[in-house]
Amino acid sequence: MNPLDWQLDWQPADHAPTIQNTALAKKASLVRTCTKCGERPRMKGQRWCRGCHAAHMREWRRGQAEKIQRLLALAGVDSLKNVSR
Repeated sequence: MNPLDWQLDWQPADHAPTIQNTALAKKASLVRTCTKCGERPRMKGQRWCRGCHAAHMREWRRGQAEKIQRLLALAGVDSLKNVSR
């Protein structure tokens, strides 16, 4: 721990010194909340929390499945069961 990270603050009411670790205070303030719900902390490197990301992915997958079904209907294919890849 760097001794320069510590600050000495004086309280005017009782003149009792309090010591505050500025490095820990900065680190605690860096915990960012989800930009979608604003309640839970973000995942590392992401803007959304796990719950919001999971909900978004469920909706996205549902949309992709519907899109594939429409394309198969246009192609006249009932399913991908007997289609070689």
